[in-house]
Amino acid sequence: MINYFCIAALLLSSATYSSATYATNPLTIVTEDWPPFQFAEGERITGMATEVVEAVLQEAQLQGEIAMYPWARAYNLALRDKNTAIYSLARTNEREHHFLWIGEVAPYKIHLWKLRKRRDIVINTLEDAKRYKMGGVYKDVKTEYLIANHGFRTGQHIYIVHQDMLNLKMLLGGRIDYFPHGEVDMKAKLRQLGVSLDEVEQVYTFNEGPLSKDLYLALNIESDQALAKKLTRALEKVRQNGTYERIRKKYLKEE
Repeated sequence: MINYFCIAALLLSSATYSSATYATNPLTIVTEDWPPFQFAEGERITGMATEVVEAVLQEAQLQGEIAMYPWARAYNLALRDKNTAIYSLARTNEREHHFLWIGEVAPYKIHLWKLRKRRDIVINTLEDAKRYKMGGVYKDVKTEYLIANHGFRTGQHIYIVHQDMLNLKMLLGGRIDYFPHGEVDMKAKLRQLGVSLDEVEQVYTFNEGPLSKDLYLALNIESDQALAKKLTRALEKVRQNGTYERIRKKYLKEE
C-alpha cells in the first residue's frame, strides 16, 4: 500500500503572482497513485502527467505543491478548496461545471479487461457485460460513467474497491470477471506485479464518451481566474514547444 504524502513539486524563487488572495491561498495540486501517469518514486512524485504539470508550473513561473491521496479524497479536496488543482482527471458532463479545465496532460483510452484463459466471458456490448462481475473504484469516472449512462448498479453488476490495483489483483485471483482500465496503465500495473501482459486481454473498447478522451489538469471552480488563465497559457506553450510530446514519448516508448 502506498504511503501517501506531499512534496514540493517546484519552488521557483522568481515566481510572482499579483493576486492578494492567491498569496494567502497558494496553489495546491492533488492527485492519486496511478502509474505511469503519476506515482511515488522514493520521496518524490513523478510520472508522465506529473512531468507535464511540473513543466506547466515552470513555464508559468508558479510555485506548487503536489499532494498524493486516495482518489476520492483528492477529488473532494479539489471540489472544496480554492486554488486547488487536480490531475489526471477525465472530463465528463457531470464534472464540467465543477472545475476550471486547464487542459490535457496525458493520453487515455479505456478497455474492459479479462483473464485470457476465461473463454467463457464474451462481451460484445455493455449489456453483455452486465452478465458478469465487474471491479469498480469508488468515485472513479469509469464506474460513475457506467452507472449513470448504462444502467450498471453497485452490488449487482459492480464490486467497489478504492484502488484499481486491487481490481487487478482480484482479476488475477478470479474474484472478479473483468474491470475497465487503460492499456498504458494496465501494462504498468502488470509490471509492478511481475505478471505478463499475456495473462489478460481486452474484451471491449470504449470509442465514445469520456472513457475515450485524454486526461486533464483542472482547477477548483472558485479559484482565481488570473491563475486559471496563467496555467492554461502555460500548458498551451508546453504542448506547442514540444515538451509535452517529448514527455509522452519518454513514457510510451515501450508501449
